[in-house]
Formats: sequence, structure tokens, C-alpha cells
Amino acid sequence: MKLAKWAQNAKPSFVREILKFTQMPDVISFAGGMPAPELFPVEEMTEVMMQAMKESGRYVMQYAPTEGDPMLRQVLAQRLVADHNPATADDILLVNGSQHALDLIAKAFIDPGDVVLVETPTYLGALQAFRPYYPNIIAVPTDAEGMVPEHLEALLAQHQPKFVYVMPTFHNPRGTTMGLERRKQIVALCKAADVPVIEDDPYGELRYRGERLPHLRELWDQAIYLGTFSKIMCPGIRLGWIVAPPSILNAVKLGIQATALNISPLTQRIAALLMKRPTFDQHLDKLRKFYGERMHVMLDCLKTFPEGTTWSEADGGLFIWVTLPAGVLAMDLVPRALERKVAFVPGEPFYAAEGGESCMRLNFSNSTPDQIREGMGRLREAIATLMPVKK
Repeated sequence: MKLAKWAQNAKPSFVREILKFTQMPDVISFAGGMPAPELFPVEEMTEVMMQAMKESGRYVMQYAPTEGDPMLRQVLAQRLVADHNPATADDILLVNGSQHALDLIAKAFIDPGDVVLVETPTYLGALQAFRPYYPNIIAVPTDAEGMVPEHLEALLAQHQPKFVYVMPTFHNPRGTTMGLERRKQIVALCKAADVPVIEDDPYGELRYRGERLPHLRELWDQAIYLGTFSKIMCPGIRLGWIVAPPSILNAVKLGIQATALNISPLTQRIAALLMKRPTFDQHLDKLRKFYGERMHVMLDCLKTFPEGTTWSEADGGLFIWVTLPAGVLAMDLVPRALERKVAFVPGEPFYAAEGGESCMRLNFSNSTPDQIREGMGRLREAIATLMPVKK
């Protein structure tokens, strides 16, 4: 029995593998991008689930349109427009989470050997979604704000890529945000080259400080926008969305029809009813309050780390990107940290090629402030064991 080449060559997700260790007693995990379960809207979701069954039980138990539940698409469009993100219900396609969206985008665009451009580093889930289609993934050099325009311009001219993939707001893994002028430059370059730009925005609603910045679709209506309910409701609902021009949505829709037929009508209706409640914005405010506090606690803890440690100053999202002191490798740190029952994700899996050996991604959303302080103390001790002895 011989599997497809991609299955033979694919490597397990480092995040998924390390999450096995987080099930151990007393392990404090900064590894996965997991929301805090104590903040899930359990009672409200139970209520709207019952409402959905009582009001529309026969509809939500049946096959449904591939595009998604009309009610949810309409509610979502209204919310996007309120956030200055131009969209109508017809511009939206509902999917099984943003990871599903990335796979569908790859399926619609990539033929073997096609070039796609990503950031350095980039979301490792995107790399996993793209690679089974055999693209040539090229990493665009990145500074503190994201892709460097001069490098992007040169690579666009050299390779004529199928698309450019970016995460401008609360980047995963770096936690950083692309400024307004940089967004305009990236969009202008993609528009001039007639190359689609994909904005992946899982965390846009989770801003804890600073001012809102425009979505790329506000700057160019041909930009593709990906969103998810995993971080603002719960991951278990497995719902996300794609906003794109009609020709792209039609291609993506064919991908759904070939593999999933349609997305769960029940979970879509639950999400629609929950978003229509006036308490939904209160729920988001609660997330921002708790996650913002946890972010600041972790940032304060980093100030006590060994000399030479640097980190990103996040304004939202779920992650902080840390660069370790010279000579300390993140892969060497993993077992030292696990011995002390603390987990994190090293930087290397986030690179399309090489890089990230001295970096690590830390998640702050899934630990209480006290757990963060304890876990960061353990991590600091683990780093100290790898520091060169001063003579």
C-alpha cells in the first residue's frame, strides 16, 4: 500500500504533538492557541441551541446550501460592515473553521509548482494547508511590521505568485500588527501585480490596547478575508468564513461540494442566534478584559528573563514571540521546560524554510494570571540551565 506523496512526506503538527504533554498533571501550557474554557458562553449557547431546535429543528437537521445558513451570512455581513469591512451576505462563504478555509483557498489556487508568498515567520497551519498541493512556498523577508515592501515587490515581479498570504493584525506567531502605511503598500503592490492577497484575521476582535486599523478589504475590494468563530465563541463550534469576489467564492464552493457537501446547519444557526443577542458584545468585552490582563502579566514576567531575551509588544490576539539570548536554542529548551512541567512552541515550525532556532511562541489566553507567573518562573529557570557560564 503506497500513500500519496504529500502523506508520505507530511510531518505531524508540532503544536498538536506537544499538546499531548499538556494533558499531564500540573503542566502549564503556553503552547496551543487555545481560548480559556472558563470564558466559553456555555449557558447562552445552550439556550440558543434549544431555540434553534424549537424554531427551526427540521431545517437545521437537513442538508443545507453549500454557501451556508442565510441567517448567519446576513448577521455576519452586518457585523463586518459595522467594522468597516465591506461585505454583503452574497460575499460570504461559511466553512469548518479558518483551517478549512486555508485548505479550500489552496485547492482553488495552487497547481504543483506554483509560487505562493508568505511572511517570515508565518502561521504554521497555513504551511500545512498549502503543502499538500505542492506549491513553491517563498518567504518574504519581514521586519517588525510585517512583509518588507521592497522585497515583496521584487518577488512579485520575479515569480508571479498565485497569492500572497498575510496576517496583518495580531500576527501568529509574532503577535505584532502591521501599520496603516505598510498595509497600503502591501495592497498597492498586490493590486498592481494583479495578485490576490489573503488576509487571515482570527484575532481581530481581540484588541486590548491601541487603535483599530483598516482591513485589507477596506483598501482593496478584491482582497480575500478569512475569519473564524473559534476565538470569539469556542473552537468546538468549528465555524469560519471566507469573504471574496464571486469568481473565487464559486471555486471555493466547488471544493466544499467535493468534500463536505455543506457545513453543519445546526452550528451555523447557533452562531447566528448567539451573535444576534445583545449580550454577545458583552461577551467579547469580557474576553478582552481577561485576555488583556493575562497578556500584561506575561509581558511583565518577561522583564525578569535572562539578559539578551527580547519579545514582541503585542496589542491583542493570543501570542507573544520571544527571542532567546544568544546561544540558547528553543528546541534544546523544550525538554528542559517539560521537565519543569511548562510547555511552549519553538520557532522553527513557523518558517517556510530555515529560521527561528532561537525563538519561541508563548500563548497567554489559556492560563490564569497566577499560572502565567508560575509557568514563566519555571521557563526562566529552564533558560538559565542553557545559558553559558560567565567566567
